[in-house]
Amino acid sequence: MNLIVTPGEAFAVVRPEGRLTATSVPRLKKAVDDLVGGGSTRIVVDLSGTEFVDSSGLGALIGGLKSARLAGGDLRIAAATEPVRRVLKLTNLDRVLRDHPTPSRRSMATERDIRLEGLADDALVDHVHDALDELFRRVPDVGDEDAMMFRLAVSEVATNVAEHALAREPVHVTVELDADASALSAVFTDTADPALIDLGSVSMPGSEAESGRGLAIALATLDELIHETDDGNVWRLRRLRHDH
Repeated sequence: MNLIVTPGEAFAVVRPEGRLTATSVPRLKKAVDDLVGGGSTRIVVDLSGTEFVDSSGLGALIGGLKSARLAGGDLRIAAATEPVRRVLKLTNLDRVLRDHPTPSRRSMATERDIRLEGLADDALVDHVHDALDELFRRVPDVGDEDAMMFRLAVSEVATNVAEHALAREPVHVTVELDADASALSAVFTDTADPALIDLGSVSMPGSEAESGRGLAIALATLDELIHETDDGNVWRLRRLRHDH
């Protein structure tokens, strides 16, 4: 399951994509807990990308509703697919999990930041590209070259994070994407062991090399690439917009 979290002033939106079952609900629970713990107690769960939900998924939604209300807020659902709506009706939870009056995507139209959370696994790069697609839908005035170069850099860093994580215990990663009038930015935060990388020594390998170009490409397409280590790794990417 892919999970996109979008903070907002009026409410935060959580969009689970795929199947909401026992294997994926811990991520939904954590996302809601993190929002409530951070003071975002008004939450909309956008179910437009949820193709299936079982009792575990229903339990996570009810648990999130309780948490939000205990903190003085509320949790509502929006744009539930027909299969999900049938399960809600079957269990009478359509009377408990109330619809948000406005489809979340329309309400999110002015929100430019996107947050993606999950495991740094083989699917990470695809999930990041999906999140980039959503970012560029929300900010349609980004020029083609800026979008392509930023996407290339983000993809290379995502690949680096995933490859660094696959040889270790499960690694959790958070990806934050943003766009404003002057720049495109991304922040990757993971729980892997600190990577021993000196970006100052990174260069493009020779034409015969079959690997080793990823970070060199990121450096070439960005105005700023920073790698920080603490309990894990933080990558900060920034490309100034040249389309204005």
